[in-house]
This record gives sequence, C-alpha cells and structure tokens, in this order.
Amino acid sequence: MKYIIDIETKRTEVEKGSDDVNIYSATVLADVELGEDEARIEYTDDSLKTVITASQKLVTVYASGAARSSLVFAEGKHCNGEYSITEGALQVTTYAYKITNNLNSPEKTLTIDYEIDFGGNMCDRSIITYKLK
Repeated sequence: MKYIIDIETKRTEVEKGSDDVNIYSATVLADVELGEDEARIEYTDDSLKTVITASQKLVTVYASGAARSSLVFAEGKHCNGEYSITEGALQVTTYAYKITNNLNSPEKTLTIDYEIDFGGNMCDRSIITYKLK
C-alpha cells in the first residue's frame, strides 16, 4: 500500500563538541507493508533507495544509490554495519537507546533513538521518526 511518510531526524553532532541539534525533514511516497509482527517500508529520495524492515525492537535499514548503507538497530545493543561513500566503505557501530514501533496503531509512527560511531568514536546521536499519513 502507498503512504506519504514524513521523516524527521533530530541530530547532535558529538564529534564537533556541539550541543546544537540539526533537524532534517523530508516527505516521501513509500510502499509500505504492515504485517502483524513486522513492517516493511521502501522509498526513493533523490537517487537513494531505502528499504526499512521493523519489528518491535529491531530495525534494519538498507540504502543504495550514491551512498550505500547497511545498518541494524537493536534496542539496547551494539550492532556492526557499513556506510559507503565515493571514497570507500566505513565500518560503523550503531547503538539503539529506544525503538518505538507504533506503525500498526492509529499513530502510525516508527521512532529510533540511536547513536553511530566510526572507529570506536561516537560522532552522532540522533532521533529519527517516520510518520505514515
């Protein structure tokens, strides 16, 4: 089923030593499959195709295009992943503080509160919210 999705990311760039929060937002048209135990969201934003699979405490994000990534978010756990740019692939670690999957409720949102580190140094703490309309 097609949904319009509002995506909002609140991001603190820890490596710059700043408490400033950058907010990124986008609206995309996505193919969404809402199952009883798992949801699948697929969309293209500019030239980046993203596929998200979400259960209650586990979210995978695969993106392909100009930049590629393969990320796993498991609540309360560190997970290894990869983020690729034109210069090459970077090994990253994600840690999800909280995953709130309300995609099957009237609210129809998925929120991930997480951090990403490169080479053992945390560089980014973000909260991303996907809201289906």
